[in-house]
Amino acid sequence: MTSRVLLRNRARSADVKCCASLPISNIYISAMNFGGAPDKLLDMARNGEIVLAISDPIVEEVTHVLRDKFGWTDEAIKLAQARIADFTKKKSIRSERSML
Repeated sequence: MTSRVLLRNRARSADVKCCASLPISNIYISAMNFGGAPDKLLDMARNGEIVLAISDPIVEEVTHVLRDKFGWTDEAIKLAQARIADFTKKKSIRSERSML
């Protein structure tokens, strides 16, 4: 749902940067495994068009799913975590709840 709102906001005004958003884990998982719209959302964050936040529980869930469901190695997961850390802002659980 978060990605749809952000993409819709971007379509309305390409010149306005959107507020920070905390995508749920499936956005990261889908982007890293399948590409498509979730990957475009991450590209927008990489390009500085939007700001994405991430929390430790989201990182843990993404790690668990990538390893257990998709068979990613620990090395591949660490590389993905480092890349995500380059364009996301770390948020605590308390910050996460205040965004809802």
